[in-house]
Amino acid sequence: MERKRRKGGYFLLSVTVMLCLIVASMACLYAPRNSADAVSSGTQTTDIGNILLNNYESRDKKFNGNQLDILYSQITGKANATYADVVTAAGATKTSADFRDTNNTQTQGKLITLELGTDNEGNTLVWNAMYLSTNRSGEPILTLWLASSTDTAQWNYHSTSGNSSTSVPSNMYSTSTIRTETLNNAGTWFETNTGGNPHTYTPSADHKYAKFTMTKAQGVNGSLTDFIDIPENVAWQEKELSHVNNTAYGYDFNNDAYGDVGSDGRWYPNLINYYGKPGGTFGNLYSDWKKDKIWLPSVSEIGW
Repeated sequence: MERKRRKGGYFLLSVTVMLCLIVASMACLYAPRNSADAVSSGTQTTDIGNILLNNYESRDKKFNGNQLDILYSQITGKANATYADVVTAAGATKTSADFRDTNNTQTQGKLITLELGTDNEGNTLVWNAMYLSTNRSGEPILTLWLASSTDTAQWNYHSTSGNSSTSVPSNMYSTSTIRTETLNNAGTWFETNTGGNPHTYTPSADHKYAKFTMTKAQGVNGSLTDFIDIPENVAWQEKELSHVNNTAYGYDFNNDAYGDVGSDGRWYPNLINYYGKPGGTFGNLYSDWKKDKIWLPSVSEIGW
């Protein structure tokens, strides 16, 4: 929708949608369970359909208002939901478990799914609605997870112990090749765990996810970046702690929060806090992903 209409009070949830992608079974690096209200392969889904208008690339208005009305009702659990209903629901936060609660007459216990955008081959991308919250400005935002992906990717080009004191640990997300090259985010990865042979990746307009990571001015017709928020604008992601969300395990992990959790972190024995790495001439690259439009969800968000 046009920005001026949104400022006038017409709410577009997808103006500040946050997109998370699970690529190459990143979650399998850990042992996920459903404690973070994630979904299982047997979960039934709704089908809102495409929330974008046909030929939205050449139109002033981008979103299908009828489909958004359905989305508003499903995420709030109220028929004919209004902007005020969405704001109220976002202020209290809602998880995917809330969305698929059998008491939600709008979803009837099913996971909310919708279509948003296409990849570089024209394939429509289907997303799961996972979390309703607010950004630092108090605007409601909806976190979406890509429902499926055929991508394969290498986490990093070098190998070392994950709990390492090296300059660039192999499992540090911000300097991984999967974050930069696979997801088309600007960043730097290294060939060695000591920071050797740095490679600066520049997003490509031909990339599968270019519409989600690059602007129209960068040569991407149909770019959706104007409607996607970034982690830096979300307060809860700055200090996100796994031990708070996954109490049965009780430890925290690097790559969950983009900020420095300091003494609030409960690190597994011998685990080293990566915040501030790699340091030196490169500075703090650990938190570079806070400006990304798409990213892999953290352990805190998935569940241990």
